[in-house]
Formats: sequence, structure tokens, C-alpha cells
Amino acid sequence: MIKSQKIDEIESIILRHPKVAQVKVIKEGNGLKATLFLKESATFKEIIDWCYEKLGRRDIPIEIKGRPYALYELLLGIKEINIQKDYISMTMPYRREITNIHGIIHGGAISSLADNAMAVLVSISYGSCYTKKIEIEFFEPAKSDLLAEAKIIKKKLNLCICEADIRNKEGRLIAKASAKILVR
Repeated sequence: MIKSQKIDEIESIILRHPKVAQVKVIKEGNGLKATLFLKESATFKEIIDWCYEKLGRRDIPIEIKGRPYALYELLLGIKEINIQKDYISMTMPYRREITNIHGIIHGGAISSLADNAMAVLVSISYGSCYTKKIEIEFFEPAKSDLLAEAKIIKKKLNLCICEADIRNKEGRLIAKASAKILVR
């Protein structure tokens, strides 16, 4: 049985790879599955070789998925904090550069956070994708760090229906988004 302490140790070791920005390892069946977010381009062979070298054959994840951060995500400061099956949460810090003249986070930045959360979740789960349609409703102005929680509601053929809630650091609902995302 793989204990959570062991998973934390494996994540810590993988995170030491110079091209890995974030990693989440989960137990799946009798093995492990790792989702990586890369600082720059890396081949899966590079990552697997690193795992063999640092972890040994016994603890290497059976499946590794990953993607590099897009420049736009870096500009907005978006980071993943929790990844599970059909669910992801991301944060975006409050920064003056993404606010309007009243100090409120611009709706376009909030929409980008929602879209990014839903599209990254679909990408991790099913591969290359793009947003076909997105709708967002705003409930109140945002003047603090934001948390996006996205989930896949339904998948039919190559179409995913997703939803995302955007909350401020006090947990108040700032916006709610839904999207149709096509898997290529």
C-alpha cells in the first residue's frame, strides 16, 4: 500500500527536476499517476529517466502527463493547486496590473482564469483541446486573490461541458462560468 507520506516524498523528488514547475501524484489502482506542469519543454523520456534515476523502478509513476505553462498564464500569475479526476482548482493573485482604474480585477482576467481552469482540466484529462464557447456571469467585484474551481460536467464524443466557480479569498462567489470545450 502506498501511503500519502510516500506520495509526498515522490512529489518532492520529481519537483527537483529543473524543468518541472508543479507535480501532483495520485494513487490509481496498484500504481501511481503523475501530472506535471513544466517550466519549459521537456520530453516524457527525460522525466521518466529522471524518475528511474531518483526513485528506482518500484516507485516510478505508471502514467505521466504534463504540459508547459503558457506565457499568458505566467503573465496573470495563474497556478494550479489541486488536481483530481474531473476537477481542478487554480489561483490568480491580485495584482495592480490586472485591475481597472477602480482597483477591481478586470473581467477579462477573471474570464481568463475560468477559461484556463476548464481548458487545462480537459487537456489533462483528454488531450489537446480548445474552447468553442464560454459564458460567464459576474456577481460582485474582485479586489483580492481569486480561486477558480472547475469541473467536467459531461463528456460526449469530443465535446466536454465544464463549469467553473471563481471565489475571492473570503470564499464569496465572484463569477460563474460554463464552457463547451472540444477535444482534438
